[in-house]
Amino acid sequence: MSSFLWGRNAGDDEEIKRLHGLIEQHFYQNPSVGLHYVHLLDEAARLQNNTRLQSYAKVKEVEYYYPMFDNDSIFNVARMAEEFTRQHEEYHYLFLIQYILVQRYINEGEFRLAREKTRAMFDELKEKGNDEDRALGVSALANLYKHLERYEEAIDYYRESLRLLRAAGGGSNLFLILENFRELALVHQRIERYDLTLLYADSMRVFITQADTGGLPNNSQSLFMAACFTVEAFSKRGELDEATAALATMERLYSADFPRSFRILYLQSLARYHRAKGAYEKAYALNEELLELVELLSTPNERPDILRRKADLLSSMGRPDEAIPVYEEAFERQIAYDHTRHNRQVNELRAIYELDKMETQTREDALRIRFTRNISLALGVIAILLGTILFLVIRQARRIRMKNRGLIRQINEQELLTAELATRDAEIQRLSPPPPPAATPGETMEELYLRIRLFMQENQPYIDPLFNWKTLIALLETNERLLRATLKKYLGVTVSEYITRQRLNYAKRLLAESDSTIEAIAFDAGFGSRNTFYRLFREHYGLTPDEYRKANRES
Repeated sequence: MSSFLWGRNAGDDEEIKRLHGLIEQHFYQNPSVGLHYVHLLDEAARLQNNTRLQSYAKVKEVEYYYPMFDNDSIFNVARMAEEFTRQHEEYHYLFLIQYILVQRYINEGEFRLAREKTRAMFDELKEKGNDEDRALGVSALANLYKHLERYEEAIDYYRESLRLLRAAGGGSNLFLILENFRELALVHQRIERYDLTLLYADSMRVFITQADTGGLPNNSQSLFMAACFTVEAFSKRGELDEATAALATMERLYSADFPRSFRILYLQSLARYHRAKGAYEKAYALNEELLELVELLSTPNERPDILRRKADLLSSMGRPDEAIPVYEEAFERQIAYDHTRHNRQVNELRAIYELDKMETQTREDALRIRFTRNISLALGVIAILLGTILFLVIRQARRIRMKNRGLIRQINEQELLTAELATRDAEIQRLSPPPPPAATPGETMEELYLRIRLFMQENQPYIDPLFNWKTLIALLETNERLLRATLKKYLGVTVSEYITRQRLNYAKRLLAESDSTIEAIAFDAGFGSRNTFYRLFREHYGLTPDEYRKANRES
């Protein structure tokens, strides 16, 4: 982003140029040193009363705090930076700050806040932005759709951003052109349109090598990413000669100085290439290194896919007995991740619903005011008001139904995953010797886990309100340490959380299949009180029991 910003600030002051060079040298490799020079530049610009250079420095400061997800410093810095750029009418830098904030909210899973910031950004863009600035806002919107996995909308907005940049003559916004090409390559890879992945990866290379991007930071990283996209696309298409040539470029460009997230791309591309070649042992070793790195970087969304690839490789190597528990873990990890993502999407749907209610109320208030001010047209206004309110009520009811149906679909998808897992358990049980009826000194966690699942499915002990973790230990004739370790390994939950999940799943089925009252279902599912049931159900599924029953019957 630096070169793009600096193109608007170029001057003849040698000290300013020196500080900018030091920022470019250190900001991405040694951020704390780079920030020191940003502060020196800010002070020099202040003494010159150069608000544009000061705005540049404030954007760099916001950019510095962007990756610090363990604290909220970015929001305080960004608030002051927004105030400064707005006060001095440095609107281009204001939009850059807003763009960075949208990205931060998205990467934290705060989609409601990302949506609100994007909306505020567009409100100001209408009055104060040019095509180049609007391209930035459209790209922010595309990123939001991408992270919500609405890939077709994301593609449309990335292309619209490029169109706006072309209309503006490209401007000095080189980083955004390159970023749009990169995101288009990535999105098409995710939806397995590999011909377009190759097209946009090639666009990245052409843009870097032919356009005037000499000052653009991290060109080598962008070329490396283009090579990764190319290796994976050719590997998936089975064009191994082309994949081999791209692999040589990728390995030449890779540097140990790159951020660790680039190591993930590197290992993924290598593993998929060797798997496509049939070199399963090599691909397996790379996949194991990738698992360790993902665990180190705490990126849970990556782990289920990597585990599935590990299980596939074990099967390809003729080791199906080892593959089965890995498939099992992959399913469990996916369910846990989907549950977390589901809760985030529920929050987003609620936020949109609240915004729609506010818009409806605003329209109704405006109609009432117009009615009182135009008493001479009272009858006509009443007719319009009633018609408008009826239209709004019908539209709002339709929106609510659609949103609730979306929630029900997500909940049902989780249930299908659980059912698929249960089917796999049954198949494992059919193919394996029956587990011992009680714990033995040599019982493994895998054996105990299968025994727990079968016991809970066949006996449903959780419907007894007095049933707890101590009861489960006694019934299974195992010990507390082994039980806790087993559930933590395979499901990532405590024993009490596991029992609560079983009760909630059972209650959900009763809500969908019976006409019993909520109170009756709460007690039938083993909950001690109606209030406890309501609270836990809403926390887990994002809907109250009443809302779930109504939405399920309407869907």
